[in-house]
Amino acid sequence: MKRIFIVCIFWVSLMFSGCTNDNNKDNAKDVGSDVTVLSDGGEDITDISDNGITMLTEWDPTLPSTANLSRVRDYKVARSIIHAHCIYSHDGCDGHSIENGNPEEDCVLQLRDTICKLNMDAVFMTDHAGSLADEEDFSKLYYPREGDSVIEENGKQTGNLVKCQNGAKPIIMVGSENDIMP
Repeated sequence: MKRIFIVCIFWVSLMFSGCTNDNNKDNAKDVGSDVTVLSDGGEDITDISDNGITMLTEWDPTLPSTANLSRVRDYKVARSIIHAHCIYSHDGCDGHSIENGNPEEDCVLQLRDTICKLNMDAVFMTDHAGSLADEEDFSKLYYPREGDSVIEENGKQTGNLVKCQNGAKPIIMVGSENDIMP
């Protein structure tokens, strides 16, 4: 019985040790009628914009590298997109991806930058056949830039190993949707 009493006292003391006291009210910031955020006395953790929307934290659009993830049964975990539309698609860069018959460079760079920031390992650009049919030089569909490595099989390009500033090395592969797809 004495042992149960000591264990109960221990758990109750743990619960109350996390409670705040009234001294933190000096560090409180009013960020709205129903919300109060306590700061640690350092930098402000709120940013109240002109439109009244409060941002408590800044969104980070990046993802960590999969290189840090453990292997499962000796297989490497890979982050991939199996069906991504390319810039030639009707929805590529909000319909402003092609200018004078050529890919808009800003659109290509935005696509590549996003693939890099997300630390993708592989991206399969499987777009509608009609979207890709107008491009005579199939190698352009891989969006090669300086520093990239072409992946070839039997003398034909099958992929592009992208050189990212953050060290990521995603592979871009290209294909198209057609009538034989399930």
